[in-house]
Amino acid sequence: MFISRETKISDSICLALVLLCGILHLAGPYISPYISENSIIFVCYTVAFFIWIYQIRRRLLQKYVRKYLIGAASLMIFWMAIRTVKYSLLPMHHVGARYIWYLYYFPYIFIPLLIIFALFCVGKGQKEDVDRKWKLLYIPAVVMMLGIMTNDLHFQAFRFPDGLRAWTDSDMIRGPLYYIVTTWIILLFLVAITLAFIHCRVPAIRKRIWVPMLPFAVGFLYVVLYILDSDIFIIHMFRAPEIACVLFAAFMESLIVVHLFPSNDSYGDFWRASSIGAGIMDNDGNLRFSSGKCIPVTAEQVYGAKGSPAVLDRGDTVLGSKKIHGGCCYWVRDISEINSLNSRLADLGDVLADENAMIDAENKMEEKRTRTEQQSRLYDSVAKGVRPQLDKLDNILRNLDDDTDEETFVHSMEYACVLNAYIKRYSNLILISDGAEDIPAAELRLALEESLEYGGLCGAQTCVTGSNTGRLPFVAALLMYRLFEEVLERAIPGADGILADLETEDTAMIHIEVSRPGAPLGADVLGEEIAAAGGSFSLEYSEDEEREIVSLSFAKGGPAC
Repeated sequence: MFISRETKISDSICLALVLLCGILHLAGPYISPYISENSIIFVCYTVAFFIWIYQIRRRLLQKYVRKYLIGAASLMIFWMAIRTVKYSLLPMHHVGARYIWYLYYFPYIFIPLLIIFALFCVGKGQKEDVDRKWKLLYIPAVVMMLGIMTNDLHFQAFRFPDGLRAWTDSDMIRGPLYYIVTTWIILLFLVAITLAFIHCRVPAIRKRIWVPMLPFAVGFLYVVLYILDSDIFIIHMFRAPEIACVLFAAFMESLIVVHLFPSNDSYGDFWRASSIGAGIMDNDGNLRFSSGKCIPVTAEQVYGAKGSPAVLDRGDTVLGSKKIHGGCCYWVRDISEINSLNSRLADLGDVLADENAMIDAENKMEEKRTRTEQQSRLYDSVAKGVRPQLDKLDNILRNLDDDTDEETFVHSMEYACVLNAYIKRYSNLILISDGAEDIPAAELRLALEESLEYGGLCGAQTCVTGSNTGRLPFVAALLMYRLFEEVLERAIPGADGILADLETEDTAMIHIEVSRPGAPLGADVLGEEIAAAGGSFSLEYSEDEEREIVSLSFAKGGPAC
């Protein structure tokens, strides 16, 4: 249980002042009547409490713990002040003396409440107050205090057998309100003891929990002796208000000493035991605290490192500092291991650079190989899709020679243009997809329009209608275009008209109508591929009207969509 030298000196002075007050009470009959014994006692207690308030401000870390304990100490000073006025300035039976006696209960009621609030702050942040719901305890405290102050109206706290004109604080009958107030105070101190045990989680502190119990033991002994009307000297040394103030203060001081209230009274030991290299200097450059692992530094070095860290010990130590109230704190960090690692890293730099160059070259080769493989897959897919048209085109060109008549040559070239348009547009659809699952519907419509444009060279009226927006599943778009090409190649030459209608809104669908086709479409064209893609194929042929109607659709959510 560490207590700093400054705290020991302050507590010793306070204890000496309290004992001096007790001696003055015992020596009262022998003191000159021209000397005010009560005034001297008031000054002694006031000085002691102000010393204790200074100690609270110096040691306690939490803002609201300081606030509540200083409030309790201020109420003790108030208690001593009104007691001095009662005994030094007012006659015994004066009405003012009676109301001052009633005012004794103001600190008597509120000091335990402030102690409770301070204990509730333990474990919270340094600037965190108690929950607002606990502030409701002020309400019964104020009600009880108002009941005491209005006792002359109802006499529920005290009754005076000889009447108000001849009242004394020794000859009175206690009423129910007095016992309510006494119960209130006892309950608050029981809560305080309970909170002290709850917050005492550290085994080393739990072993010292008996220390805050000593003031309660002394207070209990004093109450027993007072009730028994004992003539022992302690009753004459300390009056009831004085012993109450002293025991309240002793209880709170014991909570600080055993560290139930977090305090900075042992920061010196903390610095000496710290595993970091740090210290604190005052404004004059004097070293106040230093850890055991801190290297010696000068004031010039510390204050020079405030702007940016300074390097010491041939670059193996970094010194940093920061301005604080009353001086400067500093810290040192050993970077010799970091320097060693940096040296090793520098030696490995060339090796890493070579490895990175090799990895970069390998990545580029892999990227090039992947690109080549992707292009090969695209070209293979294009070649596979247009192989029948390429064979037909090759056959047409082989059969043309110098003996071919003009009409046959023209029809062959018209048919070759249709094949060539399909080869170009089919390849374009595959290339623009680039592995994507869908393509713009506008691309398929352009392909249909170009194929029909060349189909018109064969004497047929052609037209493309329908949607030009949205996107189509890639598989569905290819099957639609392949089916369209099958219809177109069979329809010419000979067809009078060809109509293609493309829909992309609710379903992906192509609708083809051919008037007087050169050859009708077979029912099994692309059957397996359409079925695998989840398409719906229909074919109608009217011999009377010589009209062929072909439809291919893909429902939303199907395999192709």
